[in-house]
Amino acid sequence: MRRENNEKELPNVPFAENLVFYAPLTQGDLTDHISGVSPVQQSDTSISWDSSKGMYLLESNPVRRDYYVSPLYYDIDVPITDIGNITMCIDVINVYMGNQYCPHICIPSWSDCGKSYTSAWTRENLYNSTVGVLYRYVVTANFNYDNNQGYIYFYKNGQYSHSRNCNEWTGSNKKPLYNRNTVAITMANDTDSFKIYAKNARIYNRRMTASEIAQL
Repeated sequence: MRRENNEKELPNVPFAENLVFYAPLTQGDLTDHISGVSPVQQSDTSISWDSSKGMYLLESNPVRRDYYVSPLYYDIDVPITDIGNITMCIDVINVYMGNQYCPHICIPSWSDCGKSYTSAWTRENLYNSTVGVLYRYVVTANFNYDNNQGYIYFYKNGQYSHSRNCNEWTGSNKKPLYNRNTVAITMANDTDSFKIYAKNARIYNRRMTASEIAQL
């Protein structure tokens, strides 16, 4: 399928017309297929291909607290203007989850904005997953950013897992949206190490229903 007016060919994934970031993370290809940008590997991280799993093992090993690094940091500005209209998807095998508050995927990257600004993420906290098992994690927002009312919904393997108040992302002590929406995959959060296998990282520019999420 191709867009009109000689635009780029859409990736062959569900709801591709709403994609603003897509990194399939296949062997030798870590590029965001929407922007064409390849990631930067930040310090104190590692990337290695595991042919038996057909996935990259991604590790973040910060040497101090409040030092946020990612093996896959995308220095782009993803066109999300309202964090209440976003859906994120990523396939993950958890290896070492640290304190379980480490984001599998995070926008904007904490290495830019710290945790003082509003950011969207999916992470292991409250999913109760088994180490070594492949899961598809999806998070979708359903709130109005202007009045900070609503919820964030978390899904695992197409099934609803839990929800949290939107303050989880926008907390009253946080500043509004950062001025650039950079993306980080596998970002440690105040822990010694965070290790996952990951592939199929996607960010969409709208909320999705449960039936749509089941199709991802």
